[in-house]
Amino acid sequence: MKSKKKLVGDFGEKIAKDYLIRNQYNIIDKNIKIHYKEIDIIASKNNFIVFFEVKTSTISKYVSPEDNFSLKKQNNFKKVVLNYLLKNNLDFNLIRFDLIAINIDRGKNLVRIKHYKDLF
Repeated sequence: MKSKKKLVGDFGEKIAKDYLIRNQYNIIDKNIKIHYKEIDIIASKNNFIVFFEVKTSTISKYVSPEDNFSLKKQNNFKKVVLNYLLKNNLDFNLIRFDLIAINIDRGKNLVRIKHYKDLF
């Protein structure tokens, strides 16, 4: 059985994927694991390959999802993307690192999405 945290995270990734499709991104892959680290979503748009980290939180936590993307997590994200690029022989010049932060307010049945482009 999945933990509550895992269920919230999976739900957030589904919301992010739907958001990206609505915004004309082509989903290439999702949940890519390399050396115990993960890329949540890989998509393309305007000749760029975009690597997405998705952070989701519920309003009841009083913490913005962006706050959960620590420097350590950012460095791990960069490493796993680098490994993916090398493994797949992809052009380093046409990539972007994005963050999608999702806040879920179940009481109001409301979802807020923030898309941070070109983080690094």
